[in-house]
Amino acid sequence: SKNLEPFLAAHRQELAADLALISDTGMWDVDTPAITARLRGMSYVQITLKAAKRDLHSGLFGGSALNPINALTRILGDLHDDQGRIQLPGFYDGIKPVSNAQRAQWDSLGFDEKAFLGDIGLTTPIGERGYAPLERLWARPTADINGIWGGYQGEGSKTVIPAEASAK
Repeated sequence: SKNLEPFLAAHRQELAADLALISDTGMWDVDTPAITARLRGMSYVQITLKAAKRDLHSGLFGGSALNPINALTRILGDLHDDQGRIQLPGFYDGIKPVSNAQRAQWDSLGFDEKAFLGDIGLTTPIGERGYAPLERLWARPTADINGIWGGYQGEGSKTVIPAEASAK
């Protein structure tokens, strides 16, 4: 919210606290409670690429006019490198490493990534190489595309080069 930061600044004294308690985090399992000591946060961006001033007939303009869906998918495809690292400049600035003690605690939980993914119908983990599954899930930042749209969305085909394409 664009109003959150000014609100926090204006009410700094009222909101002063030693900790924040959030009650909608998970438990490890039914027998093992968990204390969530950090959250990754969120930043949201919507991108719209605009090319021509209107949708174009591909038979007349294909091969000459920029297709913003093609351009946007190339840009989004470069969001991660082949090792799963996010390629946005400065993205990892200020990310604190997990301590060896914390990593050992997480490793001792016996997390089964294969079973975790299998429950949702997946078999192959992705993410930043070189980090254990729980570190990727709990401590490493992520960048995900949550929606993409542009061009003709109806039934059947249409020979169109869209004027714009968007992603969240």
